[in-house]
Amino acid sequence: MGLSGRQVYAFGSGATVVGRFLELGCGFLIVWMLTRMLGVTGYGEFLIALSLSELVTMLGAGGLEATVIYRSSRSDAPPGELDDGAFAAAALRAGALVAGVATAALWLGAAPLAALLGEPDADYWIRGLALLVPVQMLRTIYAAWHRGRQRIAQASLVGLGLPRLGVAVCLSVVFVSVPTPMGIVAASVLGPLLVLVPWFARYPVDLVRRSARLDAWDRRYAFKMSLNRGITRSMTQANVLLLGGLSTSAAAANFGVAFRIAQLTALAFGILIPIFTSRVGYLHGRNRGPQLEKEYDQTRSIALLGALLVAASIGVLGRPLLGLFGDFEDALPIMWILAATFVAQASFGMNRAYLGLAGYAGWTLSTSLLLLLVNLGLNVALIPRWGGAGAALAFFLSVVGIRGLSGLIVWRLDRFRTWSAELAVMTAVAVGALLAGAAGLLGPLAVGAGLALPTLWLVARHQREWRRQLAFLALDLRRSRDPG
Repeated sequence: MGLSGRQVYAFGSGATVVGRFLELGCGFLIVWMLTRMLGVTGYGEFLIALSLSELVTMLGAGGLEATVIYRSSRSDAPPGELDDGAFAAAALRAGALVAGVATAALWLGAAPLAALLGEPDADYWIRGLALLVPVQMLRTIYAAWHRGRQRIAQASLVGLGLPRLGVAVCLSVVFVSVPTPMGIVAASVLGPLLVLVPWFARYPVDLVRRSARLDAWDRRYAFKMSLNRGITRSMTQANVLLLGGLSTSAAAANFGVAFRIAQLTALAFGILIPIFTSRVGYLHGRNRGPQLEKEYDQTRSIALLGALLVAASIGVLGRPLLGLFGDFEDALPIMWILAATFVAQASFGMNRAYLGLAGYAGWTLSTSLLLLLVNLGLNVALIPRWGGAGAALAFFLSVVGIRGLSGLIVWRLDRFRTWSAELAVMTAVAVGALLAGAAGLLGPLAVGAGLALPTLWLVARHQREWRRQLAFLALDLRRSRDPG
């Protein structure tokens, strides 16, 4: 027996909350240990190399990940149950080949890449973290199989949170015993393997028997989605790399730490998006448009509430939070601009996820290419003048512009409404407060107060519907325990 939609959201959200908190909490611990071991400049070099490794992983695995979710979400197996995994195995074989080529290219090209980025001392980190590419690539594709089958709990805990915990544990050993670059690289690679190997042993797929393969459509879709994922998910890495080239490694470190904290604003959005993407394939493939639009509206309002609550906390407590990592006072305006970006993203909703999983890979790629060009142009124009704040502003303008365009495209293609005038007004108030704080016009308490108004407005507007959905969920759970 499969799971109802409300159960998928409830179980998936609960597990994803745990997984995200593990990922973010361990991420803070990892950054703290790395900055203590390497210093600001050394951490900036490490971050540049890690960003390059993650960019290569996204380019290699992003399209295969989306293809696996697309195919497995349309399987005949009930929601929450695995199918035979034949298509996932085919994608894993393709991913292993791509990962091998990418790792070799990074290893051989480390020195010229480091010189090109203006950080010649980063070549060691580029070589070492190249070993992380196949681990992360295969983990991403394997977790996509579980996500496509609406097994969000497993994909979130074992695919995201626990690997980060593994890195934190391994790095802690390095921190107290052998704080060397080799030890840091070993901890970064072994951490995810400690989780991935037993997970695969528990739910294996047959990598030898070729009962499924990627056909021409799959390869085209994977290629388009790979470029799309590489562009959209590499925005942070691209900004870090541009900061390293156009400014200094210290500016890159400020941006990296500010992004780490501001990313908490997107926590609710990040929790809901893997669930929603699996539901897009399931409902769109069965022509259940009204139900899909209803779920879109509900996830958007909840994601915005989470973003507003976290942004208010960052507005008030941003300076002491930055102080936990060392001398990062200059990162405060960067952090507020990035928090405004994530608030705006939540307000638009998951329109780009809809485009990709509804099968419109060409449109997704076109808007992502435009996003890349706009972001590059804005970075080149703004970084020399404002450094890290310029990179954050470029990120904000790029994301807002492309999210708005994507909403119009979704409406044009499917007459699927992905915007709300009321939420737009709430968002404008919140974003205005954060940008005013970044410009020095408002202090921390005033920024927090400016975010309180749209938060209270949103709760008052939607709390009745949220209570109704909780009542229906309780009824679903009672029925699942007592089918008679």
